[in-house]
Amino acid sequence: MTSQELVDSFWTHYIMLEKEFMATTGFVRIDNDNFSTYSDAYAKLLLHIGSEVDVVAKETCKLIDPAFSEETMDKYRLTLSSAPEFINASVELINYGVTLSPWNDAETVSAGNPALIWWKAYNKVKHERMSVVTIDGITKESFKFANLKNTLTALGALYHLILHAYYLALKKEGKNTEVPLPGSRLYKMNGLVWNNVVFPFDTCFYIDNGCLIMKTSTIPY
Repeated sequence: MTSQELVDSFWTHYIMLEKEFMATTGFVRIDNDNFSTYSDAYAKLLLHIGSEVDVVAKETCKLIDPAFSEETMDKYRLTLSSAPEFINASVELINYGVTLSPWNDAETVSAGNPALIWWKAYNKVKHERMSVVTIDGITKESFKFANLKNTLTALGALYHLILHAYYLALKKEGKNTEVPLPGSRLYKMNGLVWNNVVFPFDTCFYIDNGCLIMKTSTIPY
């Protein structure tokens, strides 16, 4: 998968999901006090995001290990944990003062670490929507786990995956590390390869072989 194929197949789709999520912030502000707020809109987003994570995680693992052919989250996490650039990165919410680590326990899955909370929520909403379930010590109707926190974290996990896949594709092509356009209005990455990368909204300037390069998105946000 080339960097351009990744943008065409996954980043464009991510931007659509982010725009849909951002439309909800006019009703529920991103704030710790609202993290447990649940809604049908979050349920719809969580189901869509979770499905996309499943697809992108497998493709990202193939970029790490071309022989990869597994299809479970535990296997994805084991392979992702082999990439220090992945597990040592975090997702920062721009202008909200919140940092998320949606994959922060990927490196301990081999020790029997339980599933990621946002991934558990996705699966419970998908398969047991009307059942009473327990996640992270909290017991309630499954659909109530389709809340702001789990949706926001799941979207951040997808953003993290795509950015890492993009980094791997650019590295394979011998290109500079950059961010696909249009840039996210919600997140930026921190850690290792990302600390000196510019995170633009729609236009990116960078130096390549001594020349100033400008890139402008052709995908409308």
